Amino acid sequence: MKRIIIFVILLLLLSSCASHVVFGPEDLNKDLVNDPKTRTGVLENGLQYVIRVNKNPEKKTEFRLGVNVGSLQEEEDEQGAAHFIEHMAFNGTDHFSQKELFDFFQENGMTFGSDLNASTSHTRTVYRFSLPTDQREIIDKGFLLLKDWAHGIRFEKQEVNKERNVILEELRARKSVTKRVKDQIMPLVYGPSYLNRPPIGKKSIIKTISHQKLKAVYKRWYQPERMSVVIVGDIDADEIESKIKSSFSGLKNSENLSELNDFDIPRYNSFQYLNIHDPELIESSIRIYQHIKTRKLLTERDLRHRMIEQIYMT
Repeated sequence: MKRIIIFVILLLLLSSCASHVVFGPEDLNKDLVNDPKTRTGVLENGLQYVIRVNKNPEKKTEFRLGVNVGSLQEEEDEQGAAHFIEHMAFNGTDHFSQKELFDFFQENGMTFGSDLNASTSHTRTVYRFSLPTDQREIIDKGFLLLKDWAHGIRFEKQEVNKERNVILEELRARKSVTKRVKDQIMPLVYGPSYLNRPPIGKKSIIKTISHQKLKAVYKRWYQPERMSVVIVGDIDADEIESKIKSSFSGLKNSENLSELNDFDIPRYNSFQYLNIHDPELIESSIRIYQHIKTRKLLTERDLRHRMIEQIYMT
């Protein structure tokens, strides 16, 4: 009851704002405008970038490289390759050996995990790191690392075999009750493709996939048209934009760019339910999932609708 009351109050507040302060009836169809503090652009090769100046905290900047590829794009004999490639990004690139990479971050007060990390999902791979940016040479090295991840990850046979054991241990660690429950829910909510392509991959393939195969998958999918660079922090936007252009404009897309697989989420005409039992579950719970068709945020009306949806779903 308390949640319902809070929800109704918030809806009334939104309605009041919509009619009197922010969203007048004649204003709802106005196009949304970009935050003037955020600069966006697209290079000729299709790579997108976002720059935002943020002075708090001082002398620190966040770097991101997003690649629009994840486990859903893998072939049958490649399951786990996208995640494996992510791991190899920290085991040697054109300009950084594994030791040089970690030494660089440690020398600048950064640690692996909190300041340097990456993740792979069904649909994307994201690399991230934080650096102090009060010295130009640190910024230059940060951009060199981003470019290496985009184009210069090395797949030395010895390093691949060493990392193989790390990933297999990660796979063993994930065999928990939470994972088993999730594996039963995912096919119902998202469709069977999501269950059949977990980012961690398949054990038999992780144990046998070659360094040549990993490199081939990397070359096929790591194309500038599939990438985005995000830089946020205590920076000079003009200087950063210039660095992005000089660092990434020279990257070329393959002549035959692979098409991204498109997997539809199932739509149900009736209520679906699932009973899950596991001997390690220590409590009973009820979960409700609802498919909501999202709309692109183009107008103030779209934004208002999205805000109401988010309040409802929380």
